[in-house]
Amino acid sequence: MIGMSGYVCLASMCVLASAQTNEEMYRQFDNYQQEYAKHYDTAERRAVAFEGFAASFRFIQTENAKGHSFKVGLNAFSDMLASDFRRTHFGAVGNVSNAAMNGLVFLGMHDETPVEDLPSAVDWRDHGAVTGVKDQGGCGSCWSFSTTGALEGAWKIATGTLVSLSEQQFLECDFGTGGTFGNSNWGCGGGEPYWAFDYVTGASLCTEWSYSYTAQDPDTTEHGQQLCKAHTSRCSVGIPRGAVKGYKIVRRFSDSALMSAVAQQPISVGIDADADIFRHYSSGAITGSCGLFIDHAVLLVGYGTENGVGFYLVKNSWGSSWGDEGYVRIARGGFPFGKCSITSSAHYPVVVKPSEVALLV
Repeated sequence: MIGMSGYVCLASMCVLASAQTNEEMYRQFDNYQQEYAKHYDTAERRAVAFEGFAASFRFIQTENAKGHSFKVGLNAFSDMLASDFRRTHFGAVGNVSNAAMNGLVFLGMHDETPVEDLPSAVDWRDHGAVTGVKDQGGCGSCWSFSTTGALEGAWKIATGTLVSLSEQQFLECDFGTGGTFGNSNWGCGGGEPYWAFDYVTGASLCTEWSYSYTAQDPDTTEHGQQLCKAHTSRCSVGIPRGAVKGYKIVRRFSDSALMSAVAQQPISVGIDADADIFRHYSSGAITGSCGLFIDHAVLLVGYGTENGVGFYLVKNSWGSSWGDEGYVRIARGGFPFGKCSITSSAHYPVVVKPSEVALLV
């Protein structure tokens, strides 16, 4: 985490931001390894980790000296080269395509609402509609976590019951040609939440505990398909087949549309998470530039204002040790795409109550 200005702080110690020599840097690297229980099995891997740590350390020094409304700090990813982190922790395919708006499960556009008609702040955690922070590990499966988060919130709102849903089911069963209407995702290779909403319109969703996450790419052979069927046939059902009717897309490049949508329920959003300020985010509302290319799917759970800065409240899937206990605040505004491109690609599932479910046969 970040301490007072001019210092980079671990839980047990702080080091002066002026530390520049290799000797000092190695000492801080040793402290970092102890703090985050890091172990490197070869000298080569330790050397690469040190290179990543040194770059992260210097970036944190420089960025926090600028006096932003947000802070960056060391975390479990600070010993990774940016290229390695990018390869293992993203997984969103890109912007909503025209094809997404032509399928049977596309139920329309969520349009703009005058901001003055919206609540001043929203946080779906206060309503028990958000499960605990999860960790996708070194698998590009962020799309599945964004999907389950949106479904978990929608089901809680519809039924009063919060159920943690299985990301692994999406990885293994919504693969290649698994979608109900031909769309499907690619496991750890990336995907789109709206394709996952396509899949779930024709399937029951398993609970997390009964179909647990492995952070492994699915078996794409016939044997893998059989494993999917075996798991789903005996799992505990969290959302029954027929309860998810489709999805809506939020009007792009509109803060009022996005705020209106999340005032209704948690929303799946695509963002650009490639910037170092995002990877090392610690607290406050990100006002800096994150980029314009969507490479990561997350869950929007609310919005508010902090120290005069309007922000979106986002749940990430990199574990609770990242960011602000697994969350990040991203400043609203930033025409036309929004900070970190947050207004570029947003969608949410349409879920009906169990009494309204017509089970498909």
